Amino acid sequence: MRPVFIGGFLLYLFLSMILVYPVISSAAVHAKRLHDDLFSVSFADDKEGWACGRWGTILHTKDGGKTWTNQKSGTDYTLSSIYFADAQHGWAVGDGGTILHTDNGGDTWQRQQSPVMYRLMSVHFVSANKGWAVGERTHILTTSDGGKTWTKQFSDVDYILKSVSFFDHSTGWAVGEYGYIYHTTNGGRTWENRGGGFRIVPETGDIEAGTFLFSIVATGPNTAMAVGIDGYVAKTEDAGKTWQPIATGGPKTQMFCVAVGKNGNMILAGGSGVFLTSVNRGRNWKNADFRPSISYGWIYGLCRRGASGYVAVGWQGSIFLNEDGEGMVWKEIAY
Repeated sequence: MRPVFIGGFLLYLFLSMILVYPVISSAAVHAKRLHDDLFSVSFADDKEGWACGRWGTILHTKDGGKTWTNQKSGTDYTLSSIYFADAQHGWAVGDGGTILHTDNGGDTWQRQQSPVMYRLMSVHFVSANKGWAVGERTHILTTSDGGKTWTKQFSDVDYILKSVSFFDHSTGWAVGEYGYIYHTTNGGRTWENRGGGFRIVPETGDIEAGTFLFSIVATGPNTAMAVGIDGYVAKTEDAGKTWQPIATGGPKTQMFCVAVGKNGNMILAGGSGVFLTSVNRGRNWKNADFRPSISYGWIYGLCRRGASGYVAVGWQGSIFLNEDGEGMVWKEIAY
């Protein structure tokens, strides 16, 4: 049993070090991009969107993602997540407990007072006033006044929460390391653990798929989708009491992000430039078509662009745009 334990433990340490943010080591990949890595993207409507990443990078588009310009964030900290409640009100969070806010579409960004100094990984708002942020040490922060005041709403074991998503003011989810899945039905006054636990496959010593979760999206009062390492994709239809793995037929690479459209279409993206799409609520999956094709890198941020498509961001500042509304055909955007 000792070799199994050591193998699993070493793999855990490796994942803990590299999976906070993906790392690209290929010189060939580096040569193709001069921009900083992007980790998150958010659109307020069909036209206006924002993306964020390393060194305080914030990008803005007014034409649905066809062209992008830099906005001054006022920080050099890595920004891991950005979210806009409408075309004026947005937030970005990142290293050192950083919380930035704009009320003019990003023309200016102001730092908001954070109750923690730890890295924040994800932010989500359901209105211009009510929102949540999650990050290291299983911290969940909340605000009811647009971020003028942020308070600690929850903390648990010393793990990293990587994603937060709310369906409405009451129902929300947060997921992260060790497969921890937290669920609330009262706006976060209480959070219930709907998953978690360190699991090692006895035969191989590997960490079991689903142990590290990267993203979750709330799709209804009782439904959600989560993605993680080794191509793990799962859904719940009973508020997290049970989770059903979804077989996509895709590669066993990291799935970093998921987006769900209004007509039942679903998009998954992750390591090695993998994009998978389903137009029948996850029953069948197809590889997306890239123009030009890509075979390396990672995609870490993905969102719906109003009602008319999707936008994805990732390694070395790459931005990909889908305009068919189903996520089947993607083109790379130069900026």
